[in-house]
Amino acid sequence: MVAEAGVLEVLLQRGALLRRLAREPCQPSELVADLDSSRSTVDRGLSELQDSNLVERVESRYRTTLVGELALAEFDRLSGRLRSAVDASDLLALLPNDAPLDWRMLDGAAAVRVDRRTAVTEFERPPDRPVDRGPNGDPFRLFQSALEADRRHRAIVPTVPPRLARAYREAIRGGLEVEAVVSDEAAATLCSDFREATADALDAHRLSLWEAPTTLPYGLIVVDDPNADSARLAMLVICREDELRGLLVNDSGDALAWARRQLERYLANAQPLSFSDGD
Repeated sequence: MVAEAGVLEVLLQRGALLRRLAREPCQPSELVADLDSSRSTVDRGLSELQDSNLVERVESRYRTTLVGELALAEFDRLSGRLRSAVDASDLLALLPNDAPLDWRMLDGAAAVRVDRRTAVTEFERPPDRPVDRGPNGDPFRLFQSALEADRRHRAIVPTVPPRLARAYREAIRGGLEVEAVVSDEAAATLCSDFREATADALDAHRLSLWEAPTTLPYGLIVVDDPNADSARLAMLVICREDELRGLLVNDSGDALAWARRQLERYLANAQPLSFSDGD
């Protein structure tokens, strides 16, 4: 039996060779030409892959085994997760070490960073699966479109960054509907710094607020559009000292399902919040 560490090492060293064989069986000479490698390198790689039971020889050709197919799929999945974590490491470092965050939210997410020196928002997205499907592939257009009037936002709000609060104030006035589970701190900020706008939104039934005893250490937004599945998003909002520092944006079904479960869990322990003259 081949040790797991040994298989992982072979996958790291011979991944390109295994991926080529996963497409179709090949002779060594074809692999030399396709991979632009020497014959000795190809022969050595094939030998290592065979020893790990990842490929087999059938007559003059080599092909992947079932183990090889499964191992390659898992290796690629792990590699993608590691890339996602590394790409967003500066934003994730702003969260507590015990922050409840699932890989389903992180896999394939686009990282959105705010440059504090210039107040310019910088966007990066994975090259293999861009989140934005709009014109020019610009994630900022995607984020802006999330505030359109025909959308509905459900959110967990631990703090209220002024920049986001002002954007939502205008979007709600334009017809956006928002349901938010807020912390005690966020409720106090809305009551003091944005009292008039919050009261108007509540009166117009475009905003529903629920106060929860505890919330996540980051903001979480689910964007739904009844007219377009492609416009549905999950957004993780990362702040430090009430200042927006970045977002992780994901449109995968797994990310949306996970985000919706978090919203339902916190909403179940929250109480309706309303403003009155005496508040």
